[in-house]
Order: sequence, then structure tokens, then C-alpha cells
Amino acid sequence: MKPIKLKTHIFLFIYLVLLCFALLKPFDFHFTNNNYSNNVNWLQTKYGIHFNHRGQIISEDSTPELYQMLTKGDGLTIEVWISTYNIFQDGPARIFSYSMDPYYRNFTLGQSKDSLVMRLRTELTDPNGVKPHIKIAGIFEPQKIYHIIITYNFYNECVFINGKKRICDSSVKGNFSNWDPSFKLVIGNEVTGDRPWLGEIYYAAIYNEALSSKEILLRYQSRIVNRVSSNINQINNGKIPLVCYLFNEKEGNKVIDSGLNPPKINLHIPEKLISKRPLFDTQLRNLQYNFITKDNVLNVLGFIPLGLLLHRIIKFRFKIGFQAVIVVLILGGSISLGCEVLQHFLLSRNSSIIDVCTNVFGLSFGIAIEKITPDF
Repeated sequence: MKPIKLKTHIFLFIYLVLLCFALLKPFDFHFTNNNYSNNVNWLQTKYGIHFNHRGQIISEDSTPELYQMLTKGDGLTIEVWISTYNIFQDGPARIFSYSMDPYYRNFTLGQSKDSLVMRLRTELTDPNGVKPHIKIAGIFEPQKIYHIIITYNFYNECVFINGKKRICDSSVKGNFSNWDPSFKLVIGNEVTGDRPWLGEIYYAAIYNEALSSKEILLRYQSRIVNRVSSNINQINNGKIPLVCYLFNEKEGNKVIDSGLNPPKINLHIPEKLISKRPLFDTQLRNLQYNFITKDNVLNVLGFIPLGLLLHRIIKFRFKIGFQAVIVVLILGGSISLGCEVLQHFLLSRNSSIIDVCTNVFGLSFGIAIEKITPDF
């Protein structure tokens, strides 16, 4: 065997530094739970709440009553009045969500840069409501107030912006029989606190039917942002939603539900963010729908160079053959496992055993490539 070249060690060192940077950025580690302040503040000049930094408004418990009324209804309408602070938000940033974490939801209305994103779970979609879902580019501008309504009647999903229909899509079909009653309602973030949205919200409501174009136009013309009345019948022209948040409290840590659904689903503004899912949430239920994803492909590709470089160095340094494969898989797998454990303490990242498995898959590819390539 030829002696291992110095540049191989240099390549490995540089690669490890870059890999750790990619896996652990933004380095905002917090090793205790609920260590993030909840940046939710009442607006004083008008009704509403603003998120000027990472914040969250969330139901304290699961919502089985809302689940029952929505799954037995004639469809779904989600209505909000909002204003975004910038068009650099992604994730998508959660505006209004009925979910458990970044991977499981009943529905989510979100923002991805200047695009509006609507994810709706049905019996015919994946658990994340992504395959398929609606994404409309060029919707948002900073500081501009928007009235957004999403309707779904089990065969057609429509988006209305400021009273006008923007799109009707028939790719999403099916009922809500696979919805989960344990999920929570959350505004301005994901339940896990890692998909923050920055902006102002003035109104939010949910109906268990698809409102008509005429009803939607009447709601837009009500100009609820400039309302002088807090009477829900006047605001909604007599049709009362299941849940409705007027954000007219001006103080305190409760957002009161003014809707029809009993008991009321009041939302809570916790002092600290509810921040993390359990360590190594496997997301196994989602694999049947999303095995080949961009993240999984990047996980494989990212660890191929590590497998190649480590195997070459160990093979030549210790003059071993098959044992080098085992050593590389153990070392590389330990690096992946360590990074995933650290990601658990990053609010903007999540630990996943699937990531460890795809990383080890990449290591194996790297070892195979090293075996068939000439020395360098």
C-alpha cells in the first residue's frame, strides 16, 4: 500500500469543519427547556397582536370538540387578517396552524418568502399536508394588510386574497377522517416553537363549511382591521364561525374564543416558548409518503466525502481491510449521532433518527467509491 498523502488529512479536517458548521448552524444552543422568551405583544393603537421576534400563541390542551365539528362538517374555511413584517421568512413560517410539530398537521397557513403556503391534510394526502399542497408566489409585501381566506369543500381548495379569488385547485381531495384530535391550535409559530412568523394578526376564524364568494367579499368589505365594534355578529354579517379570535383584549395572556364552538377554545400566551419535540422523533409514519426528500438526499450526499476520506486514511494508516469499513461506520455514525443530539438543543433544528440512518447510508456510498477510485 502507498503511504497516505498529507492532503487527504487536510481534506478531511476541512470537510469536518464545514460539515459541523452545516449541521449545527445557527449555534443558538439552549440546554434547558423553555429557554426562549415568548415575544408576543398586544397592539395598542388597534385590535391585534404582533410578533416582532420569535413568539407563539397556542391552545393549552388538545381540541377534540373542534375536531368533531370539523370532521363532521361540510368543508373548511380559514380566515385571517394579517400583515407581515418581511419577505425573508421561510419554513414556511406558521401564521395559523392546527398541528403537532413540523411534520404532522391537520392544516397550516404559512408564509415562505413572498409566497402564501397552505397545507391541508386529508385521507388522500401525506400526514404533513404537503403532497399535494398550494403555494402561490408574489402574495406578500411588508407592512401591507391582507385579508386571506382558504376554502375547501372536499373536492376543491380555493384561495381568496382581499376578497378576490386567486386560485382554485382540485389536486387536494378527500375528507378529514385521518385528522388527529390531539393536535393544537397555534398562531405565529409551530407547536414546537421552531417555525416562527413575524408580523401582525388582527383576526382569525375557522368554519366547518366552504364560504361562498359572496360571503367572502362581504367579510373583506367589513374591514375588520378598522372596526369600531367588537360584536361578532356585526363583523361576520350574522354567520358565526366555530372558533373566532378578535384580539381585542389589549392585555393579559389569554386570547378569547368568540366563536360558536362549545366549550370555547381560548388560546394561551405562554411566558416561555414551548420549544422542542422529544429527542429523536423518528417521523416513521411520514416515510411511506416522503422517503425521497431533499433533506434525505442532502444527508446522503453530505456524508459521502466523510466515508471516502475516513476509509482511505484508516485503511492506509492501520493497514487493515474490511475492519476499516466497520471503524468508518462507527466513527462516522458517532459524528452524525452527536450532531443530531446537539440539534435537539437548537430551537431552529430537530433531531431525527432518520437523519442518522441517511448519514450512515452516505458513509457506505463513500466507502464504496473509495474502494474503486485510485489513490490521491
